[in-house]
Amino acid sequence: YLITELSIASTSIILWGYSIGASASIELALNATDIAGVILLSPPASFLRTVCWCMDKIRAPTLIAHGMLDTMVPLDHVQALYKRCPAAVEPLWIPDVGHNNMENSAILWKRIRKFLARCGFFIVLPL
Repeated sequence: YLITELSIASTSIILWGYSIGASASIELALNATDIAGVILLSPPASFLRTVCWCMDKIRAPTLIAHGMLDTMVPLDHVQALYKRCPAAVEPLWIPDVGHNNMENSAILWKRIRKFLARCGFFIVLPL
């Protein structure tokens, strides 16, 4: 829709998926090889088995972040996805953050800002 209807260049698109929504971002990233980047927050590998095998096909820079206090998505699930994604930048494991409060993390927003700049976006985000 963004590309065909709104005429937005794919190189101006960052895919962002949180939890199970990460599967949609991964699926889109597999078919859109020239997007600017992908952000995956607490992606559960157990729900993503259908796309987990193809993480190595993602070409766009990919930021994977996870809260260390997350009791819904085990850290090893997220680490498995990270290990399968050669386009992944250094992951972010956030101490003192769970599954439902990642957006409150200043550490997360700082890293997202850095990642967006790496992808060519220079915008102001909240601390």
